[in-house]
Amino acid sequence: MSLPSSVLNQINLRAPKGIVYGPPGVGKTTFGAGSGGLIVDTENGAAHMQCDRTPYLPDWKAIEQWLNALAAGGHEYGAIVIDSVDWLLQGHCDRHDPQHHCPGLLLGRSCQAHPLL
Repeated sequence: MSLPSSVLNQINLRAPKGIVYGPPGVGKTTFGAGSGGLIVDTENGAAHMQCDRTPYLPDWKAIEQWLNALAAGGHEYGAIVIDSVDWLLQGHCDRHDPQHHCPGLLLGRSCQAHPLL
C-alpha cells in the first residue's frame, strides 16, 4: 500500500477533552459549572454554585464509585467536570497511605511510593 492511499478525509468523532488550569479564584469551577455537565466534586469547592454536582467525595473509594458509575453510562451528561484533578490524584495516592502527600502529581510526575500506572 502506498502512503497516499492511506490519507484520511473523514471526521473521527470522539469526546473532546481539556484541562483548565489556574490559581484559586479565577473561575475554573464556574467555567466547569457553565458546561451543563456534572461536576465530580473531589475538592468540596462547588457547593456555592447552582449546578449538577456529586456530593463531596472525600476519598478514593467514593471517587472511584462515581467514576465507575459514570463510565458505565446511563446518564445524559454531555460533559463530566472533575473539580479538581489534583485532589482526585491525591485521593488515589491516599488510598495507599493517607499520611503521604504526593507532590507533583498534577505536573505528570508519578509518585514513587504510589505510581498511577
